[in-house]
Amino acid sequence: MRNLTILIGLILLFSCDPEYFTDYIIENQYNQEIEVKFYSDGNESNFEIPSKHEAYVLENACGNSGGPDILDLQNEDSISVFSNNINLAIFYPGDPIYQTENEEIWQMITDGTYDYTFRFKISEDNLSVE
Repeated sequence: MRNLTILIGLILLFSCDPEYFTDYIIENQYNQEIEVKFYSDGNESNFEIPSKHEAYVLENACGNSGGPDILDLQNEDSISVFSNNINLAIFYPGDPIYQTENEEIWQMITDGTYDYTFRFKISEDNLSVE
């Protein structure tokens, strides 16, 4: 019986709270289509985002402990932004895009419920575009 109580406690402690959902979106405010590439341990994942559109980096992540799930980019070696096969920017750990808990960088939007959206805007301001 004691083992069952411990098991239930662990499940409740480490399980997700289905009432809290979090989305992470990258919005392309640049005037051309961009491709955002995430590099991690030799692996690559990418998102193509048309001009003035957005893409979900993480969608419907289940939160826990009564709050939103935080996107952890610390395992990413780098994040690159391309347009027309030209590398416009490379972000490394420590750069603002990695600071997903900073609401000035990843703007938090909530509808008053337990659904959260965090939005990072890519524009000429944070790209090395002339």
